[in-house]
Amino acid sequence: MKTFSTFCATALLLWLLALPTHAQSFEFTFWPGPSAKKDPRFVKELEHPCGSVVVARVTKIPAYKKGAAFEPERVLEVDAAGKVIQRWNLPTDFWIRQISGEVLSFEFGSRLFDVQRNGQVSRRLEGVNTELDTKSSCEVPAELLPSDYARCEIFLDAKTKQRRRLAYEAVCS
Repeated sequence: MKTFSTFCATALLLWLLALPTHAQSFEFTFWPGPSAKKDPRFVKELEHPCGSVVVARVTKIPAYKKGAAFEPERVLEVDAAGKVIQRWNLPTDFWIRQISGEVLSFEFGSRLFDVQRNGQVSRRLEGVNTELDTKSSCEVPAELLPSDYARCEIFLDAKTKQRRRLAYEAVCS
C-alpha cells in the first residue's frame, strides 16, 4: 500500500511539473500602431489628452518599435555626456518611482510595478523610496525630441545611492 501511495504522489508531482507555466499578465495602455486592434492582446481603445491609447493585456512590456501594434514609452538612462547607456520601455501614463540597479519601479494607475530592461514586468508589493536630486539637471537626448513633455531627472539609485540620469516623456495633459 505504501508503494502505491508513493507512486501516486510521485505521479501527481510529475504531472504538476509538466503543466505549462504562464507568466502573469497585466493590462497597460500603449500608443496604438496600425495593427493594434487586430493583435490578440488588444482589449480596448480609450480617448487620451494626447490622442487615443489602447489597452493591451501583456506578460511583458513590448519592445519599442515605430509602427508596432503597441508602442510603449521609453525611459533612457544617459551618462554625464548625454550618451544613452540603458533603456526601459513602459506603458503610457507612468510615473517613475525608483531605480535600483537595472530595475525601474513605476506607478501605473494607483499600483506599483517593477520592469527590467528586457521588458519583464512584475507587480511591486512593497513601497518605494523616490529620491530625486533636484539641485542638478541633465540634458534630454535628441532621441526624445522634439517633445513638449520630454524631461531628464536625476534619481538616486535605491541600492547604491549613485546619481542616475533618466530621460523620458512625462505624462501629457
